[in-house]
Amino acid sequence: MGDTAKLSSIVEGVEFTIHDGLVTVRELILRDALEVYFGAGASADTWLQVYQSNRAVIHAAAVKRYRAGPRPLFTILRVGGGDFDADLSDLPSLAPRNKVP
Repeated sequence: MGDTAKLSSIVEGVEFTIHDGLVTVRELILRDALEVYFGAGASADTWLQVYQSNRAVIHAAAVKRYRAGPRPLFTILRVGGGDFDADLSDLPSLAPRNKVP
């Protein structure tokens, strides 16, 4: 199953899909998380570029959040939501990022 990431038409961010066993979950990482944690710029084209470059850690955080329950079919990764603030020792490294112009 391929990655179906796209810019959200509803809010500023990137929508993507994760799979956990037989369950498919739609996810959203908001612009603020892409900027703060991954160095995205202000323009929408950088959000998708930064998402693609950091897909592994973003997906790992999404799976971790989904498995923590209550297992909705749509979740949002955001600044202040604890998705990238908590213990990420089991996730790929979150090295400091430079802003994408």
